[in-house]
Amino acid sequence: MLFVILATVVVAVAAGLLTAVQPVTYVSRATFVLESTASASQTETLVRNMLALIPDEAVAGDLKRITGAPQSVDDITEALAVSRPPGASVITVAYTDEEAVRSRQVCDALGPVLQSRVQSLGGVTGTGPQFTLEQWNRNATSTERVAPPVVRNTLVGLLVGLAVGLAASVLAPVGTLPTRAVKGRSESAGR
Repeated sequence: MLFVILATVVVAVAAGLLTAVQPVTYVSRATFVLESTASASQTETLVRNMLALIPDEAVAGDLKRITGAPQSVDDITEALAVSRPPGASVITVAYTDEEAVRSRQVCDALGPVLQSRVQSLGGVTGTGPQFTLEQWNRNATSTERVAPPVVRNTLVGLLVGLAVGLAASVLAPVGTLPTRAVKGRSESAGR
């Protein structure tokens, strides 16, 4: 029983401490609206092109250059999350960073970067449909502080520690049974 309690406490404390040393992150969100003179199908194509470009290294490289972010291009790409209501010309972007200001800067810069990239692909010509990707409200980029989930991870650690302790206490006597049985047989054979 003491082993079960000890394992539970050790795993829970370790989980809590490991979580507590993780940095606080900030998640900024911005919503962009595509305004276009194109037909519905052309607008859908533009939106899909933009969605496909967001995880692209070139876009992340542009964001890195514009904002001065020290992260690698891959890290910037991984920190971006995108959502879009089905069939809408609206894109919501979230960017997670350890600095609130940089998180906001990357979100704000994404609209102009995407518009520039789509135009550079040649998908839009001077005679074709014109479009703009505008931020819904430039002052509406929200930034949320996200602290590491210390309490949650400590509780998970309690459960894992309890399971490990119980499993070890149940399995430990099973491993010693054959030794006791063999010992008892040799004593009875020696009489």
